[in-house]
Amino acid sequence: MSKRSVAVLVDDMREATERALGYADGYSYPSFVADARTFDAVLRNLEVIGEAASQVPVPFREQHPEIPWRQIVGLRNVVVHRYFAVDPETVWAIVDGQLPSLLPQLLSLQREASDDGA
Repeated sequence: MSKRSVAVLVDDMREATERALGYADGYSYPSFVADARTFDAVLRNLEVIGEAASQVPVPFREQHPEIPWRQIVGLRNVVVHRYFAVDPETVWAIVDGQLPSLLPQLLSLQREASDDGA
């Protein structure tokens, strides 16, 4: 399998962020956790965000401490390896409180990675 560029990885993160936000749009916490299909779709995209983040080279991550890389990868590890331990309130807090601010950061990173040819 060929190694994906930083630009592609950041684009994967951006796309999955947009999808997760789109799936959760219009939901309140109670309706979000009651809709298993939407919850699962959002969770899958959080997994994609974390997987892509885990593959971004450490030097690039260190240049961008504004992105919570460790927390993003950590959530992915919980989702993948301990799915039974996923807390719906935590997922909602991420989707409702953190992803909206992450998206513009990813758009900025995407431009930088594309400009650098990373």
